[in-house]
Amino acid sequence: MKEDAQTYSGSLRDTVSDLCRDNSDGCAEARRALLGSGYLTIFAQAISSGTFFTALLIAMGADETYIGYVTMATTLCMIAQFPAPLFWERRKTRKALILIMGAAGDFLTYLGLPCTALLPLGTEWKLAVYMLLTLFSGIINQFCLPARNAWMMQSIPFAKRVSYASLTSMINTVINVVSVFLAGILLDSFENSTLLPDMLPPALYAIFVLRFIAYAASVGSTLWMAFRVREFSYNMEEAGPVRMSVLLEPVRNRPFFRLVLIPCLWAMFGGMIGSYFSLHLIENVKMSYTVISTASFINTPTVLLITPVWTRILRQKDWIRTMAWAMLGYCAAYCCNVLISAQTPYFYFIAIILGHLFSPGISMVSNNLIYVHMPEENRTAYFACYSLLTTVFTFVGQAFGTWFVTAAASVRIHFIGIPICNLQLISGVAAVCGAVLALYLLLTKKKIER
Repeated sequence: MKEDAQTYSGSLRDTVSDLCRDNSDGCAEARRALLGSGYLTIFAQAISSGTFFTALLIAMGADETYIGYVTMATTLCMIAQFPAPLFWERRKTRKALILIMGAAGDFLTYLGLPCTALLPLGTEWKLAVYMLLTLFSGIINQFCLPARNAWMMQSIPFAKRVSYASLTSMINTVINVVSVFLAGILLDSFENSTLLPDMLPPALYAIFVLRFIAYAASVGSTLWMAFRVREFSYNMEEAGPVRMSVLLEPVRNRPFFRLVLIPCLWAMFGGMIGSYFSLHLIENVKMSYTVISTASFINTPTVLLITPVWTRILRQKDWIRTMAWAMLGYCAAYCCNVLISAQTPYFYFIAIILGHLFSPGISMVSNNLIYVHMPEENRTAYFACYSLLTTVFTFVGQAFGTWFVTAAASVRIHFIGIPICNLQLISGVAAVCGAVLALYLLLTKKKIER
């Protein structure tokens, strides 16, 4: 036991040293800043998305079909990344514009969207304005993302990608869990309060507080990037203006294309579930926000212990096979989603634990596959292509999920005494699809890597 603890602490210490202290390339300070900025961003997203995104829409009077549509609209905005290289690859310096446009997008996302609930309009018009703002803010943020990734990549060479993925995966999960737990307590306390004015639903007051905090965190993230992360010269084509053919270069790169299809397919299966998992917990199971977030909070030790294990496995074993086994484990968590009901809420805790055990093995590989066959030139085009593929696959998954939930609205079945409705069944469909993908990867690994 003592030896295992020493191995764990040594592995974590080596990871931190490799990424944050090794300054052989002069970018150690930039990598520390990228980690800090990323942690603030994850915090802002944690207290404004997921359950709290669903709570906002429910408080505004949205039904499950609209929630599906606005989730699809958010994904659709990622298409803005595809033409972005035609703009960004013409610019020798990009940092200032990236930060300015990102700040504008964050303002709309964290403050603009919830403020639609205050408009003196009917519910349908408020939801229409919310949809328009979602599209506008999403397009701004996604248009900047390829250039932002190319800028960040300058300070994180491929040799340090596993260390970077390890620290981001582990700490991001802890931040997300703790943030969601505290935000859930805040939301429940507002809903139970008798001191709030009756002008708005109690949940909206809490959401406004959370969104303001999230915006403050996003400002801090932007400032950290602005002052601590340098911008180096880019490998730009010398042949003159960037042409449309540049956008097709990643598709012609067959090894790149084959590898990135894997995380795209996994994103499609996750997109099927979308926000319906949170909607089921709130509307059908009647689970409080505190209980929902507590389930995540108790998994913090699991994340801290399991991420270094996945890091060590990925440094020694094949990435594709490792991710495939992790996918099978995560599909078991999806199966547990199907069994969550008002009578069996403990399956929620089982699902969360399983998810945290296996998610690092998926995310750490998925986040790095894009870099395996990426050349030095036209990197924004590769990021944009990957984003477009992810958008298309996720959108298809969300569209299918919305159709399935709507078509199966009247379905009610019982399995070993557990009532199962459409919002649970979609998790079962995602589990079957994910298991098929994992088995395919295990059987055809050599073909995929050629």
